[in-house]
Amino acid sequence: MESGFGATGMWYIDPEEGKVVYGAVKDGFRTYLECMNTWYQNGWINPSFYERAGEMFYLVDSGSVYSGKVGAWYGLTSQLGGAMQNEQIPWTNGIVVFAAPTPINDVYGDESCQNITPFAYYATGQFGGQIVITDKAADKDLPALFTFLDHFYDQKSGAIQATYGLSKEEVEDAKTVAPAAYERYVKMGLENGAYSITEEGKILKDPSYYPEDNNDIGGSTALVRFSKLTDESNLDRGYLPYYKEQMDLYRLYDAGPASIGNEISAQLTPDQSSHFSEVYTNISTYTNQAVPEFITGELDIHDDAAWQEFCDTLESYDYQSYCDDLNGVLGVN
Repeated sequence: MESGFGATGMWYIDPEEGKVVYGAVKDGFRTYLECMNTWYQNGWINPSFYERAGEMFYLVDSGSVYSGKVGAWYGLTSQLGGAMQNEQIPWTNGIVVFAAPTPINDVYGDESCQNITPFAYYATGQFGGQIVITDKAADKDLPALFTFLDHFYDQKSGAIQATYGLSKEEVEDAKTVAPAAYERYVKMGLENGAYSITEEGKILKDPSYYPEDNNDIGGSTALVRFSKLTDESNLDRGYLPYYKEQMDLYRLYDAGPASIGNEISAQLTPDQSSHFSEVYTNISTYTNQAVPEFITGELDIHDDAAWQEFCDTLESYDYQSYCDDLNGVLGVN
């Protein structure tokens, strides 16, 4: 939500600059805090939100949420539709949850903080792990290895194959080029391939995958033991039309360009990573206290002196060092 004001409260890749910045000292984050302070004063925020800050989305009073007394909150895709209903809890009957995109700010701050499409949200990096090729590979067939990697990082062909398995045509080819694979597919009942393409151009997994995949078809057909590009962007998951619409609303904003994933941070040296841990601990300890105080009004977010002291304290904890280290990885220093 806060990026809709022009900055997040942590480190991110600025979509315009293309470099890592620390957002909590920027005008956009101050504007976000001004908004939150107004909401708090209006009674729109649980007055005890900061007491259980370790919970996802500050869900302080889950009983009120699940009983329908709270009309809006930040939640999960698993709560959409009627998912929160529980036959064992009578007061959950009839609960239906609809997604509502974060509204675009056109009220708080100056023009530089208004009408900004959010560019970051709670998300993981685009890569789940890393591979390191050491000098032990010097006497190996490296052209074959990199040809393999190139293929399975090709979004138009290899990524689909790695994610879902073989198509009908590829199963036919396997009769002669990979008999063992062909026999495996026949044994699993996948003579027509692990997936098909619908008239709408969507990828549809073979029904054998559902509902519980007791034969581990997914693990037998997809490339699960090696690095690859996973592409589920065009997958037809069989959702009802209303749920597809809800999912589209839930992920309306693209966090990709701004997120700092493991593929970037894992390239830091041990000394850089150790230093960041110290920086992060100090900054988190301080912001966990100061940010709620700005929201509740204990600290006046409209007071320039109070805001400057906040920024100066964060600067003293050396947030810029992490920006410099990551920008070194990105090659944009």
